[in-house]
Amino acid sequence: MAGHAKLLAVYSTPFWRAAGLSGSAVSQAGPLAEVHDASDAEGRQAALFGFVGVPAPWRRRMGRQALVDAALAQLARLFGPEALAPQAVHVQDWADEAETATHADAQPAAAHPAPVSTVLPAPWLDRVHLAGSEFAPDFPGYLEGAVLAAERAVQALQA
Repeated sequence: MAGHAKLLAVYSTPFWRAAGLSGSAVSQAGPLAEVHDASDAEGRQAALFGFVGVPAPWRRRMGRQALVDAALAQLARLFGPEALAPQAVHVQDWADEAETATHADAQPAAAHPAPVSTVLPAPWLDRVHLAGSEFAPDFPGYLEGAVLAAERAVQALQA
C-alpha cells in the first residue's frame, strides 16, 4: 500500500441509496479509481470510500485540498450533488508515511503486481505455504486474490 491513498467522505445519510444507486463505481475520470459504499447496513453511518487512482508524485503536486475537491466533484458526478457537502473527509496517503513508504514506492508503477511464485526451495517446500494476495494466481494485490491464495494454502495443508 506504500504508494497508494484512500479517501473517505462521511455523510449524514446514504443519499445515493435513496436514488437507487449502490454507491459503487469504477472510474477513469477523476482521482478515485474505485468507489464503494462504506455505510453500515442500516445507513446510520453513511460514507463513500474510494481508492485514489493517481500516483503519489501527482498527489503531492496537487496538494490535499485539491485532491479532496476533485474527489468530491467526481462523487457528485457519480452520485448526485449531495456528495459535494460531506460532514467530514478523511484521506490516508501511505506515500506520506515514513514507516510505510520509501522513495521508490512513490514512483508510478508500470502495472499492477504480477503473481509471485509460491514454489519454495528445500527445506521450506511443503512446510511453509504462502497465502497473501501477492501469491494468488489470479487477482494478485486484491482481496479476491487473498481469498484464492488462502484457499490454495488450506487445500495444500489438508492434502
